[in-house]
Amino acid sequence: MKVIISIILLLVFNSLYCQVDSTTYQFLIDIINRKSDTTVLIYTEKIHPEMFDNKPYLKKITKSEIVDEKKLIKLNQREYKYIKEQWGQLKNHEWPANLFINSLRIKTDSLAEFLHQDRSRVVYLISKPIFIRNNSIALVHYSRLCCGGIYGPDEVIFYKKENDRWKKWVFVSQGAF
Repeated sequence: MKVIISIILLLVFNSLYCQVDSTTYQFLIDIINRKSDTTVLIYTEKIHPEMFDNKPYLKKITKSEIVDEKKLIKLNQREYKYIKEQWGQLKNHEWPANLFINSLRIKTDSLAEFLHQDRSRVVYLISKPIFIRNNSIALVHYSRLCCGGIYGPDEVIFYKKENDRWKKWVFVSQGAF
């Protein structure tokens, strides 16, 4: 009997652990440019760990002021420490299967082959967002790849919540593959 109860508790806690909280889920829905719920949303299980290493924007993240054109975000010591700590953990975060309605999660290692098989596919690579200031600002690494290869925008960006919607705010890094 103890074994059965232990297995049930393990399954319940595992399912709770794999779920995404509502703030993160709403953030993801807002930033993904999805035509409709009927299109299949394709995303990778995680961002490839190498995308977090040896990037010039890491120097910007290690400063308390991040400037993008005329926009500026000043981080207090607590925010700075929290972001730096969380950023180091992002490379290990994996999104669960069936995260979105009508979606497909693919392995990060098979991304290039997957895109090459069908030029019309669009795949999203999104890090777990780091929320600060009562969940009104989020930092995320976001890529949207398409066109039969590794092509598309690659951004590390702060989003700001305005009128219950997430809007791009301060770019830490912006480029394209």
